[in-house]
Amino acid sequence: MRTVRLRGGLGNQLFGLAFARSLRHPTGAPVRIDIGGFAGDRYGRDFMTAGLAADLGLEVVSLPTLRALLSRLALPGRYFDGYWQNEAHFTDPDIVRVRFRAFLDARGGAAPAHDIVVHHRGYREEILPGRRTGPAPDYLARALDLIEARHGATTDIVHLSDDPPGADPFADMATMLNARALVLANSSFSWWAGYCGDATLVTYPARGGAFHYPAPAARFVVI
Repeated sequence: MRTVRLRGGLGNQLFGLAFARSLRHPTGAPVRIDIGGFAGDRYGRDFMTAGLAADLGLEVVSLPTLRALLSRLALPGRYFDGYWQNEAHFTDPDIVRVRFRAFLDARGGAAPAHDIVVHHRGYREEILPGRRTGPAPDYLARALDLIEARHGATTDIVHLSDDPPGADPFADMATMLNARALVLANSSFSWWAGYCGDATLVTYPARGGAFHYPAPAARFVVI
């Protein structure tokens, strides 16, 4: 049986489940996800996507850290440990968008459709300063200029951020999913809002020196 280790926050868990679904799709052979790493997660993150895993037909197991490490070393091609931050890893991306959006809508509840939602991710929790990187200083201004040029001026702009921490990620996701235009950060959480959302214009920062950088989706405008 193939096993995919699930890790990270909501965005990276969604990437892991999309990859696990792709492993299961060609033959229908069972695939399971390993959530054992959450027990010792240094950021205090929890397994947040049990309902979606069940909907995708993925078995959930919790392997001790040492066993997971040995499995990765001894079972190449059977135990997968990574982040899979690229839509190229998805089978049937249209189905992924529909099913993942349904899960997020069910958890996040109703949210108003704002003209523009801007998401900021600061990575202040990172121990290494080189990993606390974000878009270029003028990214926000250029993104808003592009949206205004295409959709007209508006004052209906909402800013969401992980600083200070403590917000409900599903509520924030609902706000982003319903936006008419999105300004994303270099964040897996941001990425999924742009990938599954209603926005007709989604801007995404060019990589620059950013450490955290999921590969842009085809529908993103990279600036």
